Amino acid sequence: MSSTSVRPQPTPTKVTCAVCELHAEAVFRVEGMDCHEEVVILERRLKPLVGVEAMTADVIGQRLHVQYDAAKLTTADMVDAVGQTGMRMWLEHEEPRTSGPDVRARFWLTVGAGVALMAGVGLPHAAIREQVADALDLVVHQARLADGTRRVVAVAEVVRVAGGPATRELFGWRAGRPRWRAALSDALAERLAA
Repeated sequence: MSSTSVRPQPTPTKVTCAVCELHAEAVFRVEGMDCHEEVVILERRLKPLVGVEAMTADVIGQRLHVQYDAAKLTTADMVDAVGQTGMRMWLEHEEPRTSGPDVRARFWLTVGAGVALMAGVGLPHAAIREQVADALDLVVHQARLADGTRRVVAVAEVVRVAGGPATRELFGWRAGRPRWRAALSDALAERLAA
């Protein structure tokens, strides 16, 4: 009678580099993640990225915890991917961008409107229109489609006409097709090129 001994198979060891082991998790703050549907949109956008291993969302705290392979993926790649959904994301230990002309313009517009409201002064619509026109160059309208994806459906340039500020449509999504209506003005094209 022969005895057959069963040798235990060695368990495969997981090979990881020191960098991945140290930086394989990140917690992000997500502005615009207000409901479960937006979590699903984030999952659809992030899960296909090479290197994403797992993610959990805290809708109330607007936080996203992502486990990933840092050798294959960077946090900047994830931030860019989420930016394409219309939401804004940044690492929790960092702060969102707080400088630049657009940020300053929004700040002063908010301060001006707040002071006027506290003083009980109702700003005339023309004054509000002027302030908004001074702060914006382009207006981009993004809509959520029936399948949950978002699409830019219109782009308009803020222009000055005899009656004050107005918008001029540059792009529109009509009957399921993109339609370019006009080119950028020379002044705006110069500012964007700089």
